[in-house]
Amino acid sequence: MAYKDGVIFIDPIFISKGTKNSTFATVVSLISHEMTHAYQENQVNAVLGGYPQTIPINIDNSDLNNPQTLDAMIFAINASNYSKADSLYFSQPVEIQAYSLQTDLRGIFNKRGY
Repeated sequence: MAYKDGVIFIDPIFISKGTKNSTFATVVSLISHEMTHAYQENQVNAVLGGYPQTIPINIDNSDLNNPQTLDAMIFAINASNYSKADSLYFSQPVEIQAYSLQTDLRGIFNKRGY
């Protein structure tokens, strides 16, 4: 699965019946992971007006005290330095947030027998 430009892409082979990814808990948690990336992109667009080339940070700016603005800045900075390398991939803020939700949901669904 992947999210890009407002679209979640689902590989039907990846979630086909009989694979480890075919459970309801896994599919829904994977979709939630990708929806987290959609949310992150939306926050950057709504709060910062898009992905800027540079993000001026003024420590006297009260916007830095706003969690939504701070998150959008972190997402934008992460996007400009995004890494697919295994050593860095899971430590990026956008992936930490997405995997945290995915793992929590999968655990809840599995516990409830979905």
